[in-house]
Amino acid sequence: MYRKVIVILTLCLVLAGCNRSVDDSSSKVSSSKVSSSKESGSEATSVGEVESSETQTSSDNSSAAANGSSSYNDDVSDLPPASSSSTRSRPSPPSSMPSEPEDIKSYVTAGYKLVWGDEFDGNKLDSNKWKQGFGHMIPQGDLILLADDPRVCRVEDGLLKMDVIHYYDPANSVIEYATSCSVETQDTMNYLYGYLEFRAKVPYKIGTWSSVWMKSTGTLGIRKALDYFIEIDLFEIFSSTDTAYPHLHKWFPDGSATESKIQNNYTFQNNFNLANEFHVYGMEWTPDEISMYVNGEKYTTYDLSYNFDGLSDMKGFHDPIHLLLDNHIFTNFSSWVPMDSGTVINTQLPYEFHFDYIRLYQKPGVGALYTK
Repeated sequence: MYRKVIVILTLCLVLAGCNRSVDDSSSKVSSSKVSSSKESGSEATSVGEVESSETQTSSDNSSAAANGSSSYNDDVSDLPPASSSSTRSRPSPPSSMPSEPEDIKSYVTAGYKLVWGDEFDGNKLDSNKWKQGFGHMIPQGDLILLADDPRVCRVEDGLLKMDVIHYYDPANSVIEYATSCSVETQDTMNYLYGYLEFRAKVPYKIGTWSSVWMKSTGTLGIRKALDYFIEIDLFEIFSSTDTAYPHLHKWFPDGSATESKIQNNYTFQNNFNLANEFHVYGMEWTPDEISMYVNGEKYTTYDLSYNFDGLSDMKGFHDPIHLLLDNHIFTNFSSWVPMDSGTVINTQLPYEFHFDYIRLYQKPGVGALYTK
């Protein structure tokens, strides 16, 4: 009997110890959850502090803008790659030149400063920067050019939208298409040297003749070459589904023109959805050369010391130029159509040429900027 009592007491002590171990283990688990909760709370506070800091920075920038000081963001090295999406969030722009949007990468190189541009954040074309002008793009029998018509040119959703559409003119049954006349800076902004960059959705489709180009016929700068004027085509889309074509031209008073024989086009490797994608295009113009870029890749360079036609000289390529945006098409009434190409395909309308932003950078002390 005595031995049975001892065994029973021993078992009770062992069971009591196990219960204490379980209680201690539960206490530790509970304590661990509390600790984890505290650490999460600390992290949330840290994020809150960062957000507060960013808010303060934004406030400081706004105050600087209100005081008339510039708040450009010229350091774009930390910005992520440009997206092919047409939507993006932007910080609220200050009253002066907007700073670089934080989620769009600019391919501008070191030393350049933002001097002019448009983010298209409003609800109409900025008349201080742009005009819609006739005389640069020629209408044709079945195509009419319209100005101040939101069906073919408007600013919305943070984009400048230039569209080619079907069009019915009750006064002229031949008219079948409409597009915007040129959107240009002939009387608002001329410049000499710099890096021009824009992000755009280009209608790479059969029948399109979209282009971003420049001429030295602006009204603000001073021309040195009076026996001809120049044309620089950052690109033209000659009814192509995958290729951008750059050119240099000289135009003479008799209407004749010459063209640089150096021709390196840019062809996209994947054009399955190209007409719906946004890409970044650029042109760097220095006293020595003109280079073209797509998504930061330099694909062609023109040496400005080489007189490509043997006529006159090259001083015209050191005259101020102005910018032109066109969304033209080839139709059955076109005076010419690119070889191995075709005219507009009605079932693919509208042809959408949309700009996310256009920015001009210059290096201090190099070139000139003329604004009205």
